[in-house]
Amino acid sequence: MLAAVPRRDSEQFQACMLGVRCHMAFFRRRGQPIPAVEPVLLEVPEPPAEEARRTLLRVAAEALILQDEADAVLAGVRTRQHMGVLAPRAGPLVRRFFAMRDLLPQQYADPDAERLRAVLDSILHHHALLLSMALDLLAYEWRSERIAEQVDAIDGMGAPGGWLEDLYAELTAPGTTASSASESAKAPS
Repeated sequence: MLAAVPRRDSEQFQACMLGVRCHMAFFRRRGQPIPAVEPVLLEVPEPPAEEARRTLLRVAAEALILQDEADAVLAGVRTRQHMGVLAPRAGPLVRRFFAMRDLLPQQYADPDAERLRAVLDSILHHHALLLSMALDLLAYEWRSERIAEQVDAIDGMGAPGGWLEDLYAELTAPGTTASSASESAKAPS
């Protein structure tokens, strides 16, 4: 049997609505402002020059190893291998190149180390984008002769691949400092 619904003007209805209002008070806006939170600034100490050099060397070494695999993927793009073969190889490479950029600090106080960091960062960005765009071109090369010509023009990692090799050679040379390494790794503008 259905329960009788109280009329609006009855005392029973007023009591029922009072209970709803009490329970719904949780959802009302408060009259007090929310207290402001003070920002917490953490000072991250600048890594010493040798630690900066080790970080750059570690990232450059891994990038040099991955560059060989990236060259193989680009050769597969040029020979029009199937995307089902190339994409599983290229995807992790692109992600790793971007992840290695995140391993680099935002900035070094030492201008020589900062120059090396900037060059390495741009090389890693180039490699990731080149692989990604090569796969995009291969996916759409059937649409246009011009896109097919661009796929035919892909020839390895280009000049930044050579810059990476030079940068690694300078970082591994015994007795070199960051300043001499940055002079040889300067990329032409």
